[in-house]
Amino acid sequence: MKNLFQLFEYLSDLILRFGSIIIVLIGLISLIGFSHLRKTYEREIGQNLESTTSLIWAIWNSVTIAHEETMQAIFERHIVDEKTLEILRRANSPKEEERAIARAQLYRHLIETYEYLRKNYLLRQLHFHTPDNHSFLRFHAPAFYGDDLSPHRPTVVLTNKLKKPHYSFETGRVITGFRYVFPIIDPSGNHLGSVELSRSFEVTRRYLLKVYPEGGYFLLLRKSEVFHKLLEPFRKYYSEFHGLPEWVIEDPFREFPDSPPPLTPDQERALKEAVKNPNFRDLLEKRENGTIYVKVDSKVYKISLIKLFEPNKENHTGVVVAILPGDDIAQVLRAQNSMIIFYITANLLLILAVLAFWYQARIIKRKKREFETIVEIMGSGLILFDKKGTITYINDYGAKLLKYEKEALLGKMLDELLPLNGESLDKSPLKQAIMNGSAFTGDETLRCGDGSELVAFVVSRPLRIDQTFEGSIVSFVDISERIRFERELFKTSLTDCLTGLYNRRFIEEELEKSRALSERYGIPFSVLMIDIDDFKKINDHFGHDVGDLVLKTLATVLKHNSREADSVARWGGEEFLVLLHNTNFEGALSIAERLRKTVASLRLKDIPSFTISIGVTSFKKGESIESLLRRVDTALYEAKKAGKNTTVGAVE
Repeated sequence: MKNLFQLFEYLSDLILRFGSIIIVLIGLISLIGFSHLRKTYEREIGQNLESTTSLIWAIWNSVTIAHEETMQAIFERHIVDEKTLEILRRANSPKEEERAIARAQLYRHLIETYEYLRKNYLLRQLHFHTPDNHSFLRFHAPAFYGDDLSPHRPTVVLTNKLKKPHYSFETGRVITGFRYVFPIIDPSGNHLGSVELSRSFEVTRRYLLKVYPEGGYFLLLRKSEVFHKLLEPFRKYYSEFHGLPEWVIEDPFREFPDSPPPLTPDQERALKEAVKNPNFRDLLEKRENGTIYVKVDSKVYKISLIKLFEPNKENHTGVVVAILPGDDIAQVLRAQNSMIIFYITANLLLILAVLAFWYQARIIKRKKREFETIVEIMGSGLILFDKKGTITYINDYGAKLLKYEKEALLGKMLDELLPLNGESLDKSPLKQAIMNGSAFTGDETLRCGDGSELVAFVVSRPLRIDQTFEGSIVSFVDISERIRFERELFKTSLTDCLTGLYNRRFIEEELEKSRALSERYGIPFSVLMIDIDDFKKINDHFGHDVGDLVLKTLATVLKHNSREADSVARWGGEEFLVLLHNTNFEGALSIAERLRKTVASLRLKDIPSFTISIGVTSFKKGESIESLLRRVDTALYEAKKAGKNTTVGAVE
């Protein structure tokens, strides 16, 4: 303390002798520091907004993939059956009278399915198209048909041309939605047209709320891209958006049953404030996704814009707007304001130092308390280590994350915070940085007071005084929730949502891996293609809920009766695929027969007895996976043809 007072006495004398020069220097340094501080906070806010945009985009992509898989399953299970194919063959007749009869028959055949899908899957539109891209039957507007969709519906044109499914956000003649268009091809290879299943934004909004429930979400549409397509009776369902004539929202008065509910009053105020912001208007017109923030009274909100593009369109047609709480931005702004006050106050204090030393000492003491307060309210743990790795300071939040009393951590060594994983603690990159006086940024596992482990994002920087290394400053935040979320997203992308088995996308990748191993090392593998016999009858007689339970039951049987090294997946509809690693043809036949008998012997209370047919084949060196799948599919067909509840193998 004596040395501290001597320092202030020296500074006071210096200020008295060179007061005007010192004041000018203080002013210049303060301006430079203020500019640097402002840029630092602006950069931090910019990084936060970019992270928010990336998060919302990642959530959006995961939701989109889930919807595509759901629509594929609906198409295969509920839409295309033999009767539908029979009707559509007649629908391609050159006689209008026969086409009209086919249209009425198709409507009667699928209207109950359409109502079921509307109620249980929030399906908005079921629309059949002719092979030449004309509307054949709109279940949502059956009175409107026959119009040429080619100028307005590129997904329909692409699907009929390439005979492959196409998924896209797209405006239309009646409604706007997320469209899933599938080609309809009968077993003889005849192209009978295509069918579209559409969902409104409300379905996506509900998924977004499940993942990020604090947000509010709605859909904006570019007026010039919507109105020229719409049939006249349906234009009344679109209204201009908050004084932006180029943008409209669908069904603002919520006349449709699947329209989104209104935003909360706070979200509505945030949106109105955003519309006044030039950055929002500029971002709305740009092709790139982005996020801005707005302040409403004492609250801060982040407004994220995700752009939606129609096929063959250069500019985006729709924009998903997410209104999110901006508490993290508010915290940065508060810290910025506090630091601005700190700079101004420090500048005044330095000037006042020439007048009174004792007053200056009191101000410095108050500034120390303010600094400690800022450290305590920051959203991360903060630890100071000396050059020997001993803890000399930790803030309250850091002690809470590590599940220690604050005082209990002071004096502990760094080694006591590192996990005992059987490796030398000296290999820890964090310890190496602290002991060597270097910087470290990355993920690290820390040992907590109760014996548990904390996965944290750690930033460590050396503390140097007069070029002498005196210790390290370590900041850390808990990233357990982020890791959990990433794992959940990864799991969702690999599994079928109904059965919990691997999905088709995953098993196709596994087949390619097995093919590569077999080609290189000669390791055999085989494939079982399994189909539930008379599954449609089960659905028709007992209902889709029982049908779903049958699918889940078979999935459980296949999983429990397969080896740990094998891969079991839902191929689509009532079809399943089992990849048998390191298994030849004879072994695969034996496994398939055991599975068939196990299923046939099942007697469960909640579902009817059922059987399965199985196609079996093994990989032949030099062939493609497509050839392998065609062969096993043919074997499955022969099993069905042989009377079902049968196993048929195919070698050639």
